[in-house]
Amino acid sequence: MMHYFRKEILTRYEQVMLLDLDFCNQQNIGDALWRSAFYQVIEVFRKQIKDSDSETKSLLLTLLDEVS
Repeated sequence: MMHYFRKEILTRYEQVMLLDLDFCNQQNIGDALWRSAFYQVIEVFRKQIKDSDSETKSLLLTLLDEVS
């Protein structure tokens, strides 16, 4: 479910960036994208990783692969 919402956020930000790049630069949309689609998710995983199973770790590694 979280993957679906992240994908939707990425799609929406991409649409905005393609429509008005000047606006995106002025409003730091790239930073907002990073916080919404990646940083917050990484923070959730970071809190859970201490007592997590291998599935959570695998999801985190998948996310980190997408970021790089």
